[in-house]
Amino acid sequence: MLKRIFLIGALLIVPVLFMAGELQAGQGDVKFRASTGQTYDDNITYARNNRTADFISVLNLGMDLNYEIARTTAQISADLIQQFFWKHTENHNTAEKL
Repeated sequence: MLKRIFLIGALLIVPVLFMAGELQAGQGDVKFRASTGQTYDDNITYARNNRTADFISVLNLGMDLNYEIARTTAQISADLIQQFFWKHTENHNTAEKL
Protein backbone atom coordinates (compact mmCIF):
# COMPACT_ATOMS: atom_id res chain seq x y z
CA MET A 1 0.00 0.00 0.00
CA LEU A 2 2.80 2.43 0.88
CA LYS A 3 4.52 1.64 -2.43
CA ARG A 4 1.31 2.45 -4.34
CA ILE A 5 0.85 5.76 -2.48
CA PHE A 6 4.48 6.69 -3.23
CA LEU A 7 4.08 5.94 -6.95
CA ILE A 8 0.80 7.86 -7.25
CA GLY A 9 2.38 10.80 -5.40
CA ALA A 10 5.37 10.68 -7.73
CA LEU A 11 3.09 10.62 -10.77
CA LEU A 12 1.37 13.76 -9.50
CA ILE A 13 4.30 15.70 -8.02
CA VAL A 14 7.23 14.91 -10.33
CA PRO A 15 5.78 16.64 -13.44
CA VAL A 16 5.30 19.86 -11.47
CA LEU A 17 8.85 19.75 -10.13
CA PHE A 18 10.18 18.71 -13.51
CA MET A 19 8.58 21.60 -15.36
CA ALA A 20 9.39 24.08 -12.56
CA GLY A 21 13.02 23.04 -12.81
CA GLU A 22 13.42 23.85 -16.50
CA LEU A 23 17.02 24.75 -15.97
CA GLN A 24 18.44 27.55 -18.06
CA ALA A 25 20.66 25.24 -20.08
CA GLY A 26 18.17 22.49 -20.90
CA GLN A 27 14.67 21.61 -22.03
CA GLY A 28 12.17 19.27 -20.36
CA ASP A 29 9.22 17.35 -21.76
CA VAL A 30 6.39 15.49 -19.99
CA LYS A 31 4.04 13.10 -21.81
CA PHE A 32 1.09 11.30 -20.27
CA ARG A 33 -0.20 8.01 -21.67
CA ALA A 34 -3.35 5.96 -21.15
CA SER A 35 -4.49 2.70 -22.67
CA THR A 36 -7.07 0.03 -22.08
CA GLY A 37 -7.56 -3.50 -23.29
CA GLN A 38 -9.40 -6.71 -22.73
CA THR A 39 -8.45 -10.35 -22.96
CA TYR A 40 -9.99 -13.75 -22.31
CA ASP A 41 -8.09 -16.41 -20.36
CA ASP A 42 -9.42 -19.97 -20.24
CA ASN A 43 -7.25 -20.86 -17.22
CA ILE A 44 -6.51 -17.89 -14.93
CA THR A 45 -5.25 -20.15 -12.10
CA TYR A 46 -2.86 -22.23 -14.27
CA ALA A 47 -4.36 -25.38 -12.72
CA ARG A 48 -4.40 -28.72 -14.52
CA ASN A 49 -7.81 -29.63 -13.09
CA ASN A 50 -10.77 -27.35 -12.36
CA ARG A 51 -9.80 -24.71 -14.86
CA THR A 52 -11.27 -21.25 -14.27
CA ALA A 53 -11.99 -18.98 -17.23
CA ASP A 54 -12.56 -15.24 -17.08
CA PHE A 55 -12.41 -11.99 -19.04
CA ILE A 56 -9.73 -9.54 -17.90
CA SER A 57 -9.89 -5.78 -18.49
CA VAL A 58 -6.61 -3.85 -18.25
CA LEU A 59 -6.20 -0.13 -17.59
CA ASN A 60 -2.74 1.43 -17.99
CA LEU A 61 -1.82 4.99 -16.96
CA GLY A 62 1.69 6.18 -17.67
CA MET A 63 4.01 9.13 -17.83
CA ASP A 64 7.30 9.82 -19.64
CA LEU A 65 9.75 12.49 -18.47
CA ASN A 66 12.56 13.62 -20.78
CA TYR A 67 15.23 16.22 -20.08
CA GLU A 68 17.90 17.27 -22.57
CA ILE A 69 20.92 19.49 -22.42
CA ALA A 70 23.80 19.79 -24.89
CA ARG A 71 25.43 16.38 -24.27
CA THR A 72 23.11 14.69 -21.78
CA THR A 73 19.65 13.16 -21.92
CA ALA A 74 17.69 11.83 -18.95
CA GLN A 75 14.53 9.75 -19.38
CA ILE A 76 12.13 8.30 -16.82
CA SER A 77 8.99 6.29 -17.54
CA ALA A 78 6.37 5.23 -14.99
CA ASP A 79 3.28 3.04 -15.43
CA LEU A 80 0.37 2.14 -13.18
CA ILE A 81 -1.42 -1.00 -14.43
CA GLN A 82 -4.74 -2.29 -13.07
CA GLN A 83 -6.30 -5.64 -14.03
CA PHE A 84 -10.04 -6.16 -13.46
CA PHE A 85 -11.46 -9.70 -13.53
CA TRP A 86 -15.14 -9.88 -14.51
CA LYS A 87 -16.29 -13.01 -12.63
CA HIS A 88 -13.52 -13.54 -10.10
CA THR A 89 -13.10 -10.10 -8.53
CA GLU A 90 -10.82 -11.50 -5.79
CA ASN A 91 -8.10 -11.68 -8.47
CA HIS A 92 -7.99 -7.92 -9.21
CA ASN A 93 -4.36 -6.89 -9.54
CA THR A 94 -2.42 -3.61 -9.47
CA ALA A 95 1.13 -3.33 -10.75
CA GLU A 96 3.61 -0.47 -10.99
CA LYS A 97 6.54 -0.09 -13.35
CA LEU A 98 9.25 2.55 -13.17
